[in-house]
Amino acid sequence: MQMNEYKTKTYRDVLLIDPNYMQMIDRDKLASAIKPDECSLKVKTNFYGVTETNTFAQVENSSSSSIGTVAVLSINGPIDFKPGLIEMLFMGAIDLNELENAFLSLVDDPNVKTIILDVDSPGGSSIGVAEFSETIFKARERKRIVSLANPMSASAAFWISSAATESFVMPSGFVGSVGAFILHMDFSELLKNEGIKPTFIFAGEKKVDGNEFEPLSKETEKELQAMVDDVFNQFVTDIARNRGTSFNAVASNFGQGGIVEAKIALNNGMVDGIMNFRDLISRELGAVTSGNSGSAAFNNALYTLELEGLKNE
Repeated sequence: MQMNEYKTKTYRDVLLIDPNYMQMIDRDKLASAIKPDECSLKVKTNFYGVTETNTFAQVENSSSSSIGTVAVLSINGPIDFKPGLIEMLFMGAIDLNELENAFLSLVDDPNVKTIILDVDSPGGSSIGVAEFSETIFKARERKRIVSLANPMSASAAFWISSAATESFVMPSGFVGSVGAFILHMDFSELLKNEGIKPTFIFAGEKKVDGNEFEPLSKETEKELQAMVDDVFNQFVTDIARNRGTSFNAVASNFGQGGIVEAKIALNNGMVDGIMNFRDLISRELGAVTSGNSGSAAFNNALYTLELEGLKNE
């Protein structure tokens, strides 16, 4: 019997992830295809600014540009709190702790004028997400922060990215999935058919509640539903704060748990605009250079000067 499902660490881990991402993962095939020494487990940050030859390009670090830099922090993959090596290598999970540390270092860097959160994530675990969203929201007082769904910012990722000063989505992108759930797997009938009967020897009335070898009791289901409701209410409350709207507006108009495409998201107030990555970099570098965000002359110049870093984004 082989069970390679994308699963929670424990049945009490409330998930903030697009359910479509919950698919079968063949770890054996992944293990043979991925070499650990070729995998970067670090959060990726790129810097853009003015080079020594007065061209606008990707630069080595935040102090490599005379005008200051625009830092791009990548949020790419499922979000997890202290993921293990399996989750990081075989599922591409992002370490939320490392992500927050990288973000705070950019906030503290005087050479970084704008932080862009470049997001392509279905979401992930709920643990630590509210705290990171609040960290970003408070950092708006110190630094300009812009997020881009490139192409997807869903669930936990949307909770995080919505805290930016401004939020954008690429034209063919998606945002939302404002909801929460817990997945309980009941293998009792399967095990019974296999002639296997697990027996727990335990102390503590609730010690084995919710285990996957027995049907879920009504009492435990009620407790889990309360946990999901608590996380959902916090989720919606924070999105309302981040986007400057009401709880009811988020609950009713932000997809009701579903993914929302770019134009509808803009119409419903989930984002501030629709823009691709290149244009966003151009816009923010223009703001750093002249204070005139979106300068047409600067945008045209960027398309004719070298911007090597963007080729790989």
